[in-house]
Amino acid sequence: MYVGRTKRPLRERFQEYLREQHSPTGRYHVKKFLNVFEGELTFLCAQFAGTYQELVRAERDVMDAMMPAYSDSGYSAEVRAGRGAWQ
Repeated sequence: MYVGRTKRPLRERFQEYLREQHSPTGRYHVKKFLNVFEGELTFLCAQFAGTYQELVRAERDVMDAMMPAYSDSGYSAEVRAGRGAWQ
């Protein structure tokens, strides 16, 4: 699972990730994620009505609750410390 936000159109953002899958210059974690879960991925999105600070807080709360394997930032300090011990 990946959790994130974007100011750009979602189609554009999603396509950026897909282009990295077989790119020699693609980010290692993105390529690994896309290749490990090829054929298994589902793209979901949700609109958020709130302030930017509320959005950042909601994103952090989802990250803390789900602890996506391929995300390495965005966690609260408490979760980041515990998660780092197992990485």
